[in-house]
Amino acid sequence: MSVMNDALTAQVNGLDEIVKTLQAESKKPQKKVTGKHISNNHPALKGEEGDKQGEERGGKTWHPNWLGHVNEVVNAMFIKEIIDRVYNNEKCRRESPNLKGEVPDEDFNMQVIIQCTKDYFRNIHKQAMCCSDASKAQKAEQKKEHGRQRAHRAAVTKSCRATAVIYEKETGREGAVAMIDTDFASDVLSYSEDDLSEDTLTRWVKSGAGNSANMVVGLEWQSIDYVAFLRFLTLQQMRWNNRATTADIDETSTIQPPKKCCKTAEGGTRSKRIVKKMFDISPEQMNDDAPSSAKKNLPFENMVADSWKTSHPDMEMLEGVPWLKGFWASLTRDNLIKEDYEYLEELGEWHKVEKGDEGDERSDQ
Repeated sequence: MSVMNDALTAQVNGLDEIVKTLQAESKKPQKKVTGKHISNNHPALKGEEGDKQGEERGGKTWHPNWLGHVNEVVNAMFIKEIIDRVYNNEKCRRESPNLKGEVPDEDFNMQVIIQCTKDYFRNIHKQAMCCSDASKAQKAEQKKEHGRQRAHRAAVTKSCRATAVIYEKETGREGAVAMIDTDFASDVLSYSEDDLSEDTLTRWVKSGAGNSANMVVGLEWQSIDYVAFLRFLTLQQMRWNNRATTADIDETSTIQPPKKCCKTAEGGTRSKRIVKKMFDISPEQMNDDAPSSAKKNLPFENMVADSWKTSHPDMEMLEGVPWLKGFWASLTRDNLIKEDYEYLEELGEWHKVEKGDEGDERSDQ
């Protein structure tokens, strides 16, 4: 509850500071200085230098009802005070030969200022309502966390899709791009070091991914062939980025794999080694949620692990992408980043021992 109170207090102080600044500045002589932006950074709601009419006013502390309606008496008075001061300050600036207006002409309109101020208040009201209810606050935090996770997955998906376009073009293997969906990607999570188990901490250190690395939580429904294909694209992406020219890629194409998805490490006479910026947690901790695409896409059969298909007989899947079957077995160590290859070996053993999947075992190449 203290966290919610702190958040609400911060929001209250936000608008209180606007009024207090305006009141304090109203007693100062005119200066040709630039006012500070308030938190929403809208030019029509900037804290101005003061009351240019030179009126002496006593200080007043406002206590708006953040949980109440925007038109409640105290809230309406509070909002009107802000609106009047912003408008009058800007008007005085424009009339002064030594100052110039800070609000764009198109925004210097009483209706625009009223609308901006009320919208600002409604935004804080919405946040205050969430903080006042534990369940709403929890949902809001979950939504925020989900948004961050999806943003991570979307970035990874964008990189894979751009590389899959070139892969499909070079190899003629249809369906490579169709398999890439943000909702089919593994979870990419940020974390606190204190929250990591000993095993996960060891994995992080061993990966050499760095302090800013995110951790990847695999999806139990994904077949090892599908995971191997995504990891294969990661390395291909880096290699295509390093190509100066290539006869296989149309020079007029505007599609290029995004950069900076991996980094290289050098030392002495050693050759460059590609190092991941993310690390994988144990297969035992994989997410067991079923695939669900916001775009209503369905996974291809070969994207789904055999054990998952057995335990979910009613799951809808598409036929196609036959070349994906056995993709993991066809790869060599040179086709994958070192850490990815080692993780896939571990994942294949997990599928074999825990789930009894066939086709996940491979001979060392």
